[in-house]
Amino acid sequence: MLIRLAIAVIAAAIAFNIPHSLIPMFKEFVSEATPPPEIQNVLAGKRKIVIVGDSITEAGKYPGGYVWLMERYLSALYPDRKIKIVNAGISGNKATDMQARFHKDAIDQKPDLVMINVGVNEC
Repeated sequence: MLIRLAIAVIAAAIAFNIPHSLIPMFKEFVSEATPPPEIQNVLAGKRKIVIVGDSITEAGKYPGGYVWLMERYLSALYPDRKIKIVNAGISGNKATDMQARFHKDAIDQKPDLVMINVGVNEC
């Protein structure tokens, strides 16, 4: 009984704290935030970003994931630009899998910028 109570307390603590750990904290209001110049230059004129990756990228579309956070951050910083992010993450993929599907999943999407996240499944 004591173990069940301990597990319930731990689960409640985790559930209560997860949103706080997943939401980015800004030192200033988002409307006042500006990216550093090197990021502004990389994103200048960009309308579509394709992210190729494995399960980390695929799951990144869910609340708290890095793709989800990136979409919200870019929308807050550039509300008038409507930057679209295409999530091309497939769980279990290795670099060779991503290479085989790169043209279809990235190039054919006609992106302005491509991000490649690989390495977790290579071990």
